[in-house]
Amino acid sequence: MRRMDGAQKGTERFEGCGKGRAPISRAGTARALLLLAIAIVALLATLALYGDRSGPGPGEPSASAVEKVQPEPGAPAAEPTGLAETAVEGPRIVGGIQTGPAGEYSRMPRAYDGTGTILGEIVVDQGVAYPETWTVHLEPSRASRGSETAVPRTIEAEPGQRTFELLDVPMGSYRIRASADGLESTAQELALFRIEGMETGIQTLHATLKLVPMASVEGAILRADGTVADGLDVYLVERGRPDGSRLDATTDTVGRFRVLGVSPGAWLVNIGDPVRPLIASIPVEVGLEPVQMDEIVLPALCTLQLRVTDEYGRPFPDVDLVGYLRGAGKGSFRRRTDAYGETTIPYLLKGSWRVEAEYAPEGQSGLVDLSLTPGDEPAKHDIVIR
Repeated sequence: MRRMDGAQKGTERFEGCGKGRAPISRAGTARALLLLAIAIVALLATLALYGDRSGPGPGEPSASAVEKVQPEPGAPAAEPTGLAETAVEGPRIVGGIQTGPAGEYSRMPRAYDGTGTILGEIVVDQGVAYPETWTVHLEPSRASRGSETAVPRTIEAEPGQRTFELLDVPMGSYRIRASADGLESTAQELALFRIEGMETGIQTLHATLKLVPMASVEGAILRADGTVADGLDVYLVERGRPDGSRLDATTDTVGRFRVLGVSPGAWLVNIGDPVRPLIASIPVEVGLEPVQMDEIVLPALCTLQLRVTDEYGRPFPDVDLVGYLRGAGKGSFRRRTDAYGETTIPYLLKGSWRVEAEYAPEGQSGLVDLSLTPGDEPAKHDIVIR
């Protein structure tokens, strides 16, 4: 019998354990290593997907801003949705200000039957003198659901005050901004609400409003013959909202205008009328610096001189006149006659006009239809009221 030492015996016993079992092949070893590698990769992927999620994700409210909401016991799990479905209405907290969907609250039905608190501070950029006083404007949102329950409010700061608080604010969707002498902040959207059937929600907000210098828009307007267009109204209308913010000025004796207090943003310059301008609206982008527009030249326009009399031919003062361009709908004016029953209306588009006259105290009225064409002399017409 062949003699074996201890190491040889251990090896012999391991390799030959089990009667009639064949030794482990190289193919079997490779297969086992492959299965082990697959298991490790699967484990790492699981950890990456379902690892520590205690911190807020991008765009989600922090634990200090809103309370985490857990689904009610027995409620069905929410089905996964695509990216487009996540763009639901409602504010999101970003740096203390709600500007989009509010994370976990975005898909939950809201109730606006309580009150909340809005805290805030007013800041300015370095180098900008802090205003002695300022005003905070809280208005109903112009776009978000919940604006119907919002109640507007205004705060006037005391000299030296830098923070504000709005208590017992009815829940709803709001638009908040601040203003001061020569300064304006960007308007921000926010909302106070509860989750239906629950006490949790967003009931306290902190807003930081930065006041920035407001700019001006300047320009000059000429008539078609190159002379200055003096006494002509100029309007700045917030782009996309003809019924929204509106600023105005009037050209001086050299045809120049300057609109002050213009906040940064997109505006339209309308000449003559805020809704039906004499020429196409001129878009202008306003930043923090004064805007100098190119010289504006008007098309050939008409001037109308009107005289109002009673049925005996006597001048009729203080008569209200309303004129409008028939058919085109691109011109109108309002005037009142002077002590001599007369008025002059410049900067009218050519075409067929109707002018209605009314003296309300005695219920007297009259009208005239006329046709205007550009010329060197004003067109003169009389209106008789009875």
